[in-house]
Amino acid sequence: MVPGKVKKRIVAPGERLTLISQEEYGHKSFWVYLYEENKELIKDPNNVMAGTNIVIPEPSKYGIDKENEESVHRAEKLAEKYKK
Repeated sequence: MVPGKVKKRIVAPGERLTLISQEEYGHKSFWVYLYEENKELIKDPNNVMAGTNIVIPEPSKYGIDKENEESVHRAEKLAEKYKK
């Protein structure tokens, strides 16, 4: 990602935040940051409407690092508050 440039992505039919997170960050647990960044557009993180144009935050904004166990754990802990 280019620093300072906002990256966006249109959610395709059948896509989930976990799949986008895996593709963008290399780990599915970081889906929670996609949701955090796009809460105003996404009512239910488990059901994102196809065609939604979401912002993909830069990894540095949330300390996203798939190689860092603490980074993954932090994301998993935050995700607990959104699990139903």
